Amino acid sequence: MTAEQLRLVLPDSNWEEQIWAFRSAFLPAPEGIPGTSGLAQAESAAAWLEGLASMADFGRVPAGLVRGLQFIFIDIDEKEILGMLNLRTSLNDYLENFGGHIGYAIHPAVQNRGLGRKMLTCGLEMAKAEGLQRVLITCDDRNKASAAVIEACGGCLEDKRINPEKKRIVRRYWILT
Repeated sequence: MTAEQLRLVLPDSNWEEQIWAFRSAFLPAPEGIPGTSGLAQAESAAAWLEGLASMADFGRVPAGLVRGLQFIFIDIDEKEILGMLNLRTSLNDYLENFGGHIGYAIHPAVQNRGLGRKMLTCGLEMAKAEGLQRVLITCDDRNKASAAVIEACGGCLEDKRINPEKKRIVRRYWILT
């Protein structure tokens, strides 16, 4: 696959089967799948897609949450989902400390092929288009692959914090768009 074949797109019902296959590749996922807006807990791909619509609409975002745009990272020639990326256009207290503006996951079958860097680069372009000049991205301190992707995309480590809910250390990086 070439870089020209790879795109971030908003998912729709045409992708339901591939979305559910992506979810299945990660299960069991007791803590969820990063960057997928609760896909691991969804009853169906259709229900998940329906929930995404309210998260993208400023007027319909549930109290306590922030607007988020959910993307699938696809190979347009193969019609295949390679990853998912969630872009949150603002931060609440939890996101400021532990979640950041962007969360993402690469399909297990295509990890360690440089796709995370390409997907995050596309996500940063989307963040810039949404008016974000600085983007916070976090990862588990033990996730060396994700830290390397963030750093390769210009991430500057601000600090590490203990997430009391998960009892894990979180790395917090800022990237200028």
